[in-house]
Amino acid sequence: NLLAAFTNLLLPMALARTLASRKRAGQVLLALWWLAGLVVVFFSDSRGGLLGLAMGLFIVGLGWMRILSHRAREVSSQVWAWLRARRWLFYGLFLALLVFGAYAALLALGGGGDTTHAPVASARDIYWQAAAAAFLANPITGTGPGIYPSYLMQIWSTPPARPYLHAHSTPFNIGAESGLLGFFALFGLLIAIWRRAAGGWREQDAAGQARWLGIAASLAGFSVHSLVDDF
Repeated sequence: NLLAAFTNLLLPMALARTLASRKRAGQVLLALWWLAGLVVVFFSDSRGGLLGLAMGLFIVGLGWMRILSHRAREVSSQVWAWLRARRWLFYGLFLALLVFGAYAALLALGGGGDTTHAPVASARDIYWQAAAAAFLANPITGTGPGIYPSYLMQIWSTPPARPYLHAHSTPFNIGAESGLLGFFALFGLLIAIWRRAAGGWREQDAAGQARWLGIAASLAGFSVHSLVDDF
């Protein structure tokens, strides 16, 4: 999970730089780098890492098509208009994607796990149960930094189980150790990041905007991964 998270911080930035680069040699080297990164994330066997990677690449693609690249925006608009003119095809593709997504979700939630993973529906239940108990004990301020493991030990024998130091989820860990004050602080941090990014975006040239897009995509992917892990 840690290897996937740190690799995912770099992949969207490398992809944005690849798209923005005007030098063929640079594009080739960057493309080889992020293809190698994809291999690393795949073999890290991190389900949260794959979700984070998907979000990061989605943000880069969406931003490139709708904001940075005039050519990509024109092509995407033409494809969208073509699909809207053929509503039955549009609805059919939408339904197919919906069915595929639902089927994949059912497989993930209903699977019995494998040699390296517990089933998705129960992979984090004991950690989050302990975090919920810690939050309910002190909902305003939380139990304090580093106190979460003591609540995990109350419901999970240590030893033989490992004394995990966090709740395998940033929101759950914040709730357990910092309570509602921690959530307010996190919300304030997100607002500050958004304001800084929005102001800085307008000051950049095309290359700078591509770099900011990569940074935003990296943070978005990291945030999605952090829903099921804590770094």
